Amino acid sequence: MNEGAGISIKLLLGGKEDSMERRLDSLVKSIKDGHVTTIVYPLGGERDLWPIHEEMTKEILGPRIAVQNFLTLPEANQLIDKVFAENFPPALLARNEALEIKQARENTVAYITKNYNVKWPTETNMIEKKIKQYKEKYSELENVEFIPTINAPKKLANGVLVRPDTKDSFVKFFEDYGQELDTKGDKPLTLAIITEQPYGHYQKQQAIAVFHDKNIVVSVLARGISGDAVNLSVVFDTLARMVYSGKDLVLAKISG
Repeated sequence: MNEGAGISIKLLLGGKEDSMERRLDSLVKSIKDGHVTTIVYPLGGERDLWPIHEEMTKEILGPRIAVQNFLTLPEANQLIDKVFAENFPPALLARNEALEIKQARENTVAYITKNYNVKWPTETNMIEKKIKQYKEKYSELENVEFIPTINAPKKLANGVLVRPDTKDSFVKFFEDYGQELDTKGDKPLTLAIITEQPYGHYQKQQAIAVFHDKNIVVSVLARGISGDAVNLSVVFDTLARMVYSGKDLVLAKISG
């Protein structure tokens, strides 16, 4: 889905570190291909980074522990490695049981934040650093204005604080910047969301659910996936999410 490549105002959707790299790669490629991007609004949130799987967790956490506990950076990194190794032993990773890994993740975050008096790094922290790295690496981004990352807060679900989702980040974006957008004209404002497949259709539907009554239309710049990399369970899951996310809007149109 490259319909959004030529839209000058883009929303960079958050995700895990490797996803952010692919999405930023898509932005750089679109500029290399001659498409103009003037402003990018990165959409992040208070999602705790993974202790393993996301390398930037340690990159952000190490200096925080070092400063707060009067340690050298190598000493802080050694502590992190020890805790990660204890909580994620090879046998646990080999079993790859979702509930076990989720518990290990929660235990790791709780132990480090409590014992070393630091705040665990979030998706928003990672996005800020990743954008900085890309701006230093790619001259194509020199004239692109990156707005400070939108930080969607955690929310209560059944009495428990949980991470924000894609729709929450769209809502927070409009709360923070809606008044600055040119949405009062006769023609709607077009925004492009930067993401990757197979999530593009679902996330576009989430955006429509938020912006449909705000004189904003949504386009998509999404990196495709090869046939060998297609995970059918993920494809069907995102398809179901796309249908469900549009349910309220469809019902409102039918009843109204």
